[in-house]
Amino acid sequence: MADGSQSHRLTSRQGPELDPSWSPDGSRIVYRDSRRGLNANDELYVMDSDGLHQRNLTRSPENEWSPSWSPDGRLIAFFSGRLYVVRPDGTGRHPVTKIEGEYPAWSPDGRRLALMSAQENATGPNPNYDVFVVNRDGSGLRQLTDWSGEDGWPSWSPDGEWIAFTTTHNRPIGNRAIWVMRPDGSAKRRIAIGEFPDWSPHPGVIIFSTTGGANDHLRVVRPDGTGLRKLPIHGWLADLL
Repeated sequence: MADGSQSHRLTSRQGPELDPSWSPDGSRIVYRDSRRGLNANDELYVMDSDGLHQRNLTRSPENEWSPSWSPDGRLIAFFSGRLYVVRPDGTGRHPVTKIEGEYPAWSPDGRRLALMSAQENATGPNPNYDVFVVNRDGSGLRQLTDWSGEDGWPSWSPDGEWIAFTTTHNRPIGNRAIWVMRPDGSAKRRIAIGEFPDWSPHPGVIIFSTTGGANDHLRVVRPDGTGLRKLPIHGWLADLL
């Protein structure tokens, strides 16, 4: 539950299993399987919501991560060097962008994707990433942030009016904050210290982590920055249904 209650474990393989994304009907979850170690031929898997029937979706020599299920349930967007989409049965895989694209988030109407993309000088302890939006068919690519440092992990509000994201803007190296902005990049403002936001449809809160570690407590905050509280559950890169 979004309040941290009724939690139970779904996967138990050796190595990290992370980046979950619910199907719109709540029956399945797609996630990143890193049983060989992170960035060692990571694959995407799909399983039933109770953890059963796990199956490999990608089966490629590339690293794949950050899957995101489309609102109509027909496509899963994910990173594989560029931004790709694939059907939930593993067919129809094709690229959406020519630029590097990670941690995509679908707009509520399914017409656009927000993503983070590494710039040419994305190196060092605070690599230069920016947030972009693109139409579902790959047209209309638009850059929303241009700060130095790391801007990414976007999450669209249920009404489509806001995008929450992580940034190192005006933060010490190694520290991140949660900001929100309009889908055209305007009205940027900080709402909390933390990272990896996910916007909940009910009751209108944003869940996030503070350190990015699996043993960190998740927290929630309202979109206006009020109501900050810690949940009785550990984790990061949450996805709410």
